[in-house]
Amino acid sequence: MDLNQRAQYAGFAAGQWLEARLQLIGCAVVAGVSVVSVLEHHTRGGVSPGFAGLAISYALGITGRLSSLLSSFTETEKEMVAVERCYEYIDQVRKGFLKETFSILYRLKS
Repeated sequence: MDLNQRAQYAGFAAGQWLEARLQLIGCAVVAGVSVVSVLEHHTRGGVSPGFAGLAISYALGITGRLSSLLSSFTETEKEMVAVERCYEYIDQVRKGFLKETFSILYRLKS
């Protein structure tokens, strides 16, 4: 039970670390879009405040999208590892069955 709790704690800590990094990336994107919008509005006068607000609102959602993309990728990876483990187990059982069958046949011949 103690080893299971340690593994879960390590997984939770890694998830929190990753979430903090994704939030940092999202903040950087929002800050970049905001700075570019303000600079464009003051230098050229071509960007309307409505489009700047729309760009910032789309940039705010990037953290959630990154998080969902990463979680779906890791979930797919976990499922594929489970399939690989099942395949290896079946292969080991099959090899053990064949080895046992051949040893029984060899004993019967002798």
